[in-house]
Order: sequence, then structure tokens, then C-alpha cells
Amino acid sequence: MPGELKAHGEVKVKDAPARVEDVVVGEFEGVRVYARQNPHGPPTLNGSHKEKGPIERAAERLHAQGYGVKVERFVLGPVHHHDFEAVWAGEGEPPPPPFS
Repeated sequence: MPGELKAHGEVKVKDAPARVEDVVVGEFEGVRVYARQNPHGPPTLNGSHKEKGPIERAAERLHAQGYGVKVERFVLGPVHHHDFEAVWAGEGEPPPPPFS
């Protein structure tokens, strides 16, 4: 995939900026939930935490509302983290996120 490095460090791939902006939409059991606008598809909701329980409960809540949810575990240095990524799987516009 061809790309070029811009003067400000921004990477440009196929005439589309690779800039990603996350917006905090709420918090649930210590997990900050972010909305990420995806230029090539539907927006996603993301969150991460050191403990698995809050991530699983947030994922279950989103899944009950009609979101498709992926839960993963990853290592960041010596610490294990858990995260989720959710995308609206229903018809029409998604409802507001259930976190406030």
C-alpha cells in the first residue's frame, strides 16, 4: 500500500488522512468508553481495562443492544489488559451508547 510521510508526521495513504479521533462517550465500572469515527466504515466503540470483568460486562451490555462485540486480551509491558471493540450490527442508526 503506497503512502507518504507528511511534514507534521501525519501519514497519508491513498489520498485519505490516517488521523483517528476518539471521543469519550461515557464510563462503565472504571472503563472509559470511546467512540471512534471510521472513515471506511461504521463508527466503533472501544474500551480497555486491566481487569477482565468490567470489559465483559460492558461487552454484554452493548451486545444486548444490538452491537457486534469483540473482546481481546493483550500485553502492555509486564501487565495484561483486556479490551473490547463494538460496531453497530442492527438496522438503521445505532442507539446512543448505554454508558453515562
